[in-house]
Formats: sequence, C-alpha cells, structure tokens
Amino acid sequence: MVFIVWLWRVRRNSELFCQAQHRRRRGWVIGGWFCPIVNLWFPKQIVDDVIAASDPRTPPRVPDLRGIRANGLVLAWWITWVASLAIDNQGGTDPASDVPDIDDLMTTASLSTTSAVVTAACAVLAIRVITLVNRLQMSRPWSPWWATDPWAAPAGQPYGPVPTFGGAMTSGAGSPRPTRSTPPPRR
Repeated sequence: MVFIVWLWRVRRNSELFCQAQHRRRRGWVIGGWFCPIVNLWFPKQIVDDVIAASDPRTPPRVPDLRGIRANGLVLAWWITWVASLAIDNQGGTDPASDVPDIDDLMTTASLSTTSAVVTAACAVLAIRVITLVNRLQMSRPWSPWWATDPWAAPAGQPYGPVPTFGGAMTSGAGSPRPTRSTPPPRR
C-alpha cells in the first residue's frame, strides 16, 4: 500500500513536469494493481511514464511519452514481480489429499524458497526504482510545464541550453543562446 501511495504522488508530480498525456489515466495508478489481467502490465506502463515525464532530459512540452525509451531497471523489477506472482500461484500440496506425501512437501519447500529469492530480488529492484524516480524528480526544476518558455530550446536542441564554465548559456552547438529583445518600459 505504501508503494501505491508513493506512486500516486510521483505520478501527480510528473504531470506537472511534462505536458504529454500518460498512457493510463490517474485512476489506474491504484486500480491497475487490483484489476485482474491488466495488473500484469498497467502498473509497469505507469512507472515507465512517470520516469519519462520526470526525466530532466524530457522537454516539458513533449507531445507523447510513448516515444521515450523505457528504462531497463523498470523492466527487470516488473519481470521479477510477475515471476513472484506466478511462483506463488503454483501452490505445492494437494488440498484434496488428507496426508501430503514427501514429494508434495519437497515441491512446496522448493517453490517457497524460489518465491522468497525472487521476491527479495524484486524488493531490491523496487528500492532502486524508487530511488531513480526520486532522484529524477528532485533534479528537475520545480516549475509546471505551462510556465516554461516554449522558445527556450533552439531548433535541433530538444533539451534546451547548456551552461558553460563562464556562466553564459549556449545552445548545444556552442553558439551563444539567442535572446529575445524586450521593449523598453513605458514611462
């Protein structure tokens, strides 16, 4: 439950960072975990979109998050999550039998051990995903996408100006950043 609350909050933050529509509406942040069948891929897509929108390299006015490459860490975390669910659902002993035999007990023990190892790996990967999202969101300027200047990134430089050692801003090509002239104040 704590992870879902955290995911809800970072999803809300990511909507402020980037104009692009997420693949799933905000209600699926919670419902995606509990709805059968779609719980096998909706939460992963939500985390992928949160990471894409939170990444400082993503322009605030990008039209679509689907074109941004997914993070391999999220894929590894999600595969271990689904694998742990599948292993847990395999079961072990036959509930119809009165006395389980040694083979049933061995199968149950090996499935339980495998499940524990996969779940531990999933937990470690989930911590790394949380750390990644938090780091990305803390490194992004805390201003909503609609407050950003759409002309700040010169053509061909989708990520905006690059600071230089002298303090001047340059486009990625090394030329000085063009400035817009402002009219003088009226008196």
